Amino acid sequence: DTTFVVHCARIECSKGMRDSYLALGPTHGVLTRQIPQLTAKDTILNMNIINFGGCHSTENPAVIKAAEEAVFKARETINGIRDWRDIFFNTIPLYFIKKQSLEMTEGLIEQCVGECIAQFPKDAQWTEGHEKVFINGEPVLMRRCNLMCNYGGQITILVSGQPE
Repeated sequence: DTTFVVHCARIECSKGMRDSYLALGPTHGVLTRQIPQLTAKDTILNMNIINFGGCHSTENPAVIKAAEEAVFKARETINGIRDWRDIFFNTIPLYFIKKQSLEMTEGLIEQCVGECIAQFPKDAQWTEGHEKVFINGEPVLMRRCNLMCNYGGQITILVSGQPE
C-alpha cells in the first residue's frame, strides 16, 4: 500500500467490466525505477485513466440508454408479428412462459451495460496520496489511493506498475 505508483499501473473500477491502466502523457519530470511517477492530480479520463470498457452503474446515462433500447427492441419485436411464422415462433411460446413486464425497472437497468465514460469532479484527486513527498506541489500517488467516479464507481490501484 505504500508503493509509489508509476505509468502503466493496473487499476479497476467497482462498476467497470475489466481492469485498466494508468497512463501519464507528459511526465512531471520525476522517475521511479526509470518510469514516470504519477501524482494525486492525475485523474484525466483517457489520458491518465484508460476506460474500463463497459459500465454497470445505474447512474451512468449510457447504461440507462442501453436499458431503454432493450425495452424498445422487445416491444418492437412483440408488436412486429406479420405472418403465421411470427405467430408460431413468437406468440405461441408466450403462452408457456411467465409474462414479463416491458417496463424499464431498476432491475432491468442493473442487467445492462453501457459505455464507460467515467466522470470526476473538476477538482478530483486520488485520496490518500503521500503526506510528505510531492511533485510540483501535488502528493505522490501511492498504491493505497482510490478515486470515486461521479457514477458511483470506486477506482482502486491493483498493481503499482513498478517492476518487481
